[in-house]
Amino acid sequence: MKNVRDIINKVKIALDKPLERISISVKKNDSNTRKIHFTLTQEGVVYNLDNVKIAAIIGIKPDNKHFYNDCVIKDNEIQYTITGQSICVEGDVKCELVLFGSNDEEIASATFYIHVYEKLFDEDVVESTNEYKLLKAIIEESDANLKKTIEYAEQVEKLAKSMVIDKEELDEAITEAFNNIS
Repeated sequence: MKNVRDIINKVKIALDKPLERISISVKKNDSNTRKIHFTLTQEGVVYNLDNVKIAAIIGIKPDNKHFYNDCVIKDNEIQYTITGQSICVEGDVKCELVLFGSNDEEIASATFYIHVYEKLFDEDVVESTNEYKLLKAIIEESDANLKKTIEYAEQVEKLAKSMVIDKEELDEAITEAFNNIS
């Protein structure tokens, strides 16, 4: 099967502003196919990333859980492949890029948001439905097995009773034969 083609959003983020109003919207759990390529600016000029050794995206999801993901620096862009963990909760994910230089310098971008919206068909519903169907099938199979077990138990009980009757008849015959011999 051919790989799904990546969806790339190209975004400019200022290093010298506290907040950027950019529009990035992603469906919940739509991961490993969506990428964001960031171009950083300072005073409107593209920021040179030659001395940046590490780039990462950090964020706070709507459930107040944090994430940290490494990014790739390529052609003076910071490239981020969106992970499932970063977009597993619907709502606005508060993010920023953090850059680390070779001399322990650190700089963060303006804060920006990734809006995560719901999928039309939620996998949790499918799992619950499948679990219900599975439980129902297991219960039906258990009921059928219980009926068979009861039938077998009744057959064993009848066989045991017939063996007791035969033993009693055998005991009577032996006693009678012994009495006849004596």
